Order: sequence, then C-alpha cells, then structure tokens
Amino acid sequence: MLFCQRNPQACPLIEVCDVGIPHPTESLAIGADIRTDIPKYSIHKEGVLEKVVTDVVKEWPEDSVAFLVGCSFTYDSELLQATILL
Repeated sequence: MLFCQRNPQACPLIEVCDVGIPHPTESLAIGADIRTDIPKYSIHKEGVLEKVVTDVVKEWPEDSVAFLVGCSFTYDSELLQATILL
C-alpha cells in the first residue's frame, strides 16, 4: 500500500478491502470475489512457486487484506479513443 501511495502514477491504488473481506465495495469491481474471480493464482511459499490454482478460497487467511491495483491497461482504451495515446 505504501508503495502505491508513493508511486500513484505507476501503480494506482484503486481500493483496499477491509480485513478478511474479499469483496470490493467501492470500485468498478463491486460484487467480485478476489478469491475466485481472477483466472489464475500463483501460490508461493518462502519465495518458491508451489502451485497455480483457479481459486484461493482454501488459502485465504481470515486476516487478509485485498488491494485492487490499477495499471496503464486500466485506462489505455480511453486514451486511444480520445486519440491521446497512439
């Protein structure tokens, strides 16, 4: 979170979910479930890739905090439509 706050143009922080809550409530992802709605999740243990799964419901600790982070892909289509980005 601190990295995003210090680098908002490169890594915009869209939303921070409440502790243990995997459902965004304030962004474009309202109704999503962070644990199941992403195509693939890479699970690392001690810096080593352990497995790749399609949901992380079993791995989701009760005290997790989910961050929704944007990137240039978040707004590229709008810039292209406005002919700002070629």
